[in-house]
Amino acid sequence: MRLRIIASSLAVILLAGGLASAWDSPQEKKEKTRKMAAETLQDLYKLQPSAQGAMQKSAGYFRFQ
Repeated sequence: MRLRIIASSLAVILLAGGLASAWDSPQEKKEKTRKMAAETLQDLYKLQPSAQGAMQKSAGYFRFQ
């Protein structure tokens, strides 16, 4: 029973988050994606500092400005 309540709550939260982002303009979605990518890279560099040099040297790396 407890698992069912947790699963239902999680489903409602995910659905509400999906609906909230559905009303974003394409530009807002791009900005959110860029922000999330930048935050993810910062987290990676904190955990693995040598990854920053490897990313900058990689052929497929592009930094959004």
